[in-house]
Amino acid sequence: MNNIKYIFLSVALCAFTATAMTAQDLESLNRPANARSLSMGGTDMASGAYGSNIMTNPASMALADETFSIQGNYMGIPSTNLLNHFNLAAYYSLSERYAISVYGQGSFGNKRMEADLYGNALGMFQPYEYTVGAGFAAEIIDGFAIGLNAKMVNSTRMSDKWLATLPGYKNAYAFAADLSLMYTIQGFRVAAGVNNIGTKIKYSSNENYKGSDLPTAVRLGFGYGKEWEKHSLDATLQADYLIFHSEFYAGVGAEYGFNDMLFVRGGYHFSQNAVNCLPQYASAGLGVKFFGINLDLAYMIPFGTGNSDNFNNTFMISLGWSF
Repeated sequence: MNNIKYIFLSVALCAFTATAMTAQDLESLNRPANARSLSMGGTDMASGAYGSNIMTNPASMALADETFSIQGNYMGIPSTNLLNHFNLAAYYSLSERYAISVYGQGSFGNKRMEADLYGNALGMFQPYEYTVGAGFAAEIIDGFAIGLNAKMVNSTRMSDKWLATLPGYKNAYAFAADLSLMYTIQGFRVAAGVNNIGTKIKYSSNENYKGSDLPTAVRLGFGYGKEWEKHSLDATLQADYLIFHSEFYAGVGAEYGFNDMLFVRGGYHFSQNAVNCLPQYASAGLGVKFFGINLDLAYMIPFGTGNSDNFNNTFMISLGWSF
C-alpha cells in the first residue's frame, strides 16, 4: 500500500511541477504598472515616477518633482485565465535626493473544481498570488539615481483541503529584489534595471524538486519629454529580456498632453513569444489630471499567435493623487 501511495505521489508531483513551470507562473510580476504604461505599449521603465512605476523602476522616485504620490490600479482580463490584476503603490520624498516607497499587487484566477487522487470532488477553489514590497532610492549626482526594491511573493495554487490529501505539496513563497539606475538631462531619460532577482518558487518539499525560477527581467528604457505653451509630448521606448525563459519583448509609446490636464496616449508592444509575458498588442488610452488627482484609462488590442485570445477586451484603470 505504501508503494502504491508513493507512486501516486510521484506521478502527481511530476504533473503538478510541470504545470507550475509552464503555465505562466507568476507572469503577473511583469505586467504594466498602470494604465498609462499599458496605453503606451507597456513602457514604464523610463517614464519617470508616475504612480506605481516605482514598482518597476525604483530609482525614478529620487528624481521626481512630487513630494508624495499614491496610485491604485486595476487590470480586467475577461478570459479563461487570470481574471483580474491590481496594485497599490505610494512613495514619499524624504529630501531632494532620497525617497522611500511601499506597494502591493495581486492577481486572482478562475475558480476550478479540485479533486483528490481518486477523483473525489473537494470543492471549488480560486488560485491567487500577491506581492508586498518596499523601496529606497537616492540621487547620487544631479540627474542620476539608483533604486532598490525588496519584496515577498506568495503563490497560492491549491486549497488547504487539497494540500491535506497530499502533504508533500505546499503553496509557495519567494523573496526577490529589483535594482535600477536612471539618468535624466534636458528632457531625455534613460533607465536600466533588473526585476525579480530572487529565490526559486517551490511547491513541494520533496528533496528532488528544485523549484522554478522567478520571471527575472533585464530592462532598458529611453524617454523624451517636451513642453511648449499649453502642449506637451512624451515618447518612450523599452526592451525587456526574461533571463531564465529566454524571451524578448519590447514596447514603444507616445503621449500628447494639453494644459497639463488632458492626455491622449497610444502604443505598441512586441512579443517574441507570449508564454511568460503579455502577447503582442496595440494599445490606446486617455488621462485627466485635476488638482493633483490623476485618472487614467487604457484598452489593449491583442493580436498574433500565442495566448492573445486570452486577453481580448483587456482594460486597465488607474486613480492616483500626488503633491
